[in-house]
Amino acid sequence: MNVHAKFCFASLLVALVAGCGGGGADSTSDAEGQAAGAATDAAQSKSAAGQTDIAPDPGSDTAVFTEAPIQVPPGDDEAYTAAASPSTVTASASTQSPGSAAEDFESGFTSLPAGWSINWWGTRPNYTVGPETRSGYTHAGAGALRLQVGTVASNSGLNLVYSRGLSKAGSYDAQAYLRTDNANGANVEVQLRRNAAPYDVVARKQLVLGTSWQKVHLSAAYPFPDAGSLRVVSLTANANVYIDDVAISPMASAEAVANAVVLPAAGGSSVEVTPVKTTTMDEAYTTYAPGWTYNYWGPQKPTFSASRETEPGHVYAGAASQKFQITNKNGGEVQLVSRYAFTKGKTYRAVVYLRSDVATPVQVTMRRDTQPYDNFAAKSVTVDTNWQKVEIEGTYLATSDGSMRIALKNASGTLWVDEAVIAEVKRNDFAPYNASAAIPDTLFGMHVNKLGTHDKWPGMSTRILRLWNTGTTWRDLEPTQDGWNWTTGGGMRMDMYVNYVARNAPGAQILYTLGQTPLWASSTPDVNGQYGMGSSGVPRNMDDWRDYVRTLARRYVGKIRYWEIWNEPDYVPHYNGTPAQMVEMTRIAREELLAADPANKIVSPGLTKGQGMQFLDYFFAAGGGNYVDMVGYHWYYWIDPEMVGPMVDNLRVLMTTYGLQAKPIWMTEGAFYCDTTQTDCSTATPTLEQSRSTNARAMFTMAVKGVANFNFHVWEASDAFRQLVQADFITQTEAGKAYAEARSWAFGARVVDSFRAGAGVYVVRLTRGGVDSFVLWSTVDGETVAIPGAWNVNTVRSITQTESPLPSTRQLRLGLEPVLLKP
Repeated sequence: MNVHAKFCFASLLVALVAGCGGGGADSTSDAEGQAAGAATDAAQSKSAAGQTDIAPDPGSDTAVFTEAPIQVPPGDDEAYTAAASPSTVTASASTQSPGSAAEDFESGFTSLPAGWSINWWGTRPNYTVGPETRSGYTHAGAGALRLQVGTVASNSGLNLVYSRGLSKAGSYDAQAYLRTDNANGANVEVQLRRNAAPYDVVARKQLVLGTSWQKVHLSAAYPFPDAGSLRVVSLTANANVYIDDVAISPMASAEAVANAVVLPAAGGSSVEVTPVKTTTMDEAYTTYAPGWTYNYWGPQKPTFSASRETEPGHVYAGAASQKFQITNKNGGEVQLVSRYAFTKGKTYRAVVYLRSDVATPVQVTMRRDTQPYDNFAAKSVTVDTNWQKVEIEGTYLATSDGSMRIALKNASGTLWVDEAVIAEVKRNDFAPYNASAAIPDTLFGMHVNKLGTHDKWPGMSTRILRLWNTGTTWRDLEPTQDGWNWTTGGGMRMDMYVNYVARNAPGAQILYTLGQTPLWASSTPDVNGQYGMGSSGVPRNMDDWRDYVRTLARRYVGKIRYWEIWNEPDYVPHYNGTPAQMVEMTRIAREELLAADPANKIVSPGLTKGQGMQFLDYFFAAGGGNYVDMVGYHWYYWIDPEMVGPMVDNLRVLMTTYGLQAKPIWMTEGAFYCDTTQTDCSTATPTLEQSRSTNARAMFTMAVKGVANFNFHVWEASDAFRQLVQADFITQTEAGKAYAEARSWAFGARVVDSFRAGAGVYVVRLTRGGVDSFVLWSTVDGETVAIPGAWNVNTVRSITQTESPLPSTRQLRLGLEPVLLKP
């Protein structure tokens, strides 16, 4: 028998608790405490089951709509009876296939036919509904339905509901014909929606109706076991909306849905924290706040008490706090407890404010309340006379109820507790960094390094050109002190590039990378750098560096806007100085660049993923972040370009450490490359799918993560991994065509949502001009997905520029190559 078992056995002998470690019934120190504990436990069980702590927004799709009984105004008994009798069958139902439903509004009815109802919530809207038989106001046959809704309050809503057809999990087609007689048109939304909480909308379309009949068609996977409905929402006050020839039918291939990844309609924010239990401690009580109790165990009954505290200084917020005082634990343990019905697999965060009369060690935990009573989150702190916020987080792996617990580690002490919250945490690690900002044009950058051999522009929506490896470094421009020459050599090439951009892409920008040091100016002239003797050295005289920057800044006012301080200074062949010296060079460059043109922007040295984080840490620590507008980095990627995402996240963590998280990240150099650590690059060649997909996936990952600039290196590359154009510098390779196509999808758009699903499905929702489109791919080849009906899409465009209708099943087989779903 182990020590824990012996301890339990002893506890049972003295009959203190029914189970060890707090797993049994709570004990109490007085009759009032017993009653209070029982009452609060019951209240908590009810709260946990009903999840009533947070009231949802009644205007959202997940709002708690009133479904049964349906609210109707006096006099609409027929509507109420029809809604309450879903087993009633229309006259034509006998000819329908199982699970299908149809309504042509030909049978006689007073306000609504059987199967139809009005569902409203909040402040009752004014509305009228009834049959329409006038010539021209029916789509086919002799009858239609007319609906008119007045102004709807902001906290209210009204749906016209058809509660037939969506009877069980499957895939469904639905159609209806609508029109208005309003000369200015009428806005409506048609939905397929679940009738049970959380009232998921699986398909929706918004239309602007005119005076001609308009067909609306919805298809959706409906994965729920309970019933759903078709709903018409009138969005234009006092406009007549006419509905006719409604039909819902199961799709023939509904059985395939079970094997598909059912995509959610939206991915949500990067971290979504939803409180599920909140205690302010302000409520009326004598000993324990509602939802709180205690649990003790041990060889002897401990001495402790609890009360509502209102003394100034002992309340963190509001009117009161919970006081918990332990006089003697008597060799056992006693804890302040807030029970909650945690759900297996979900992540929870607990936050509480604590104060003590003296410095006291305290542990806050969340744990399972059945054997083995294991914690899934814990934190030990020392609490003193200042209020302290304690936050813990963990994922619950049990199936039984659990609790949040506060334990004083000493044998005695007094603790005040206030503002306790248990929240569910949902993370989307592929969420957009900034869903409100458009993808900047500067994301679409390129290196063109063989200008002069050709004069071709890459196209591909290129809006920025980085000058590096273009024969335009400092040592190319000023080979001898004051030996500037703008008619030959580096000076001529510099002007040629500036004119090249202005001629081919007016409005596009140049990013010029400063360095490398000429031999005559280098502090290490005897060191052979990547670009020649002395090229990696810090300037011997910083006035020479200042003159170099000033000369370029003044010559190219308004023509070069972005200036990168150095290329990969963490790589010794490029730079052999210190980060502190690089900070001084950055400070000088900023002075000269802004003096020439205040609109100039400075990019930090572009670092590599090798030693770049360490160098950048030193650079920031020495104050370098004060002199840059953007943070530059270089990421080359292998066949898993989505890994750029975590790299960006790590960089932002470092930036946040120095308060620089608001500065844009510029990936000033990168491309698809062969990673020698993962394959034999002497024989490796990419597949066609990898060639066409990798750069596109990297670009979309960067767009999601808020990277503001990416300059592909280089347009004229000839290796199998990077080649975008043939030797004629005109004909695009398959990789080039695909990359150009992907850039056209993203150009001018905004990433409003993005997430991962299934084993490897990536979803990026773009919006442009008020129209949404969706980019999808899967790192697991052959992954089949069910497209949410809420997405208003009906066309699939491939990265090879072919288009086809979205299958009626709304299922797609995905692979590495992204596809675009659009209306």
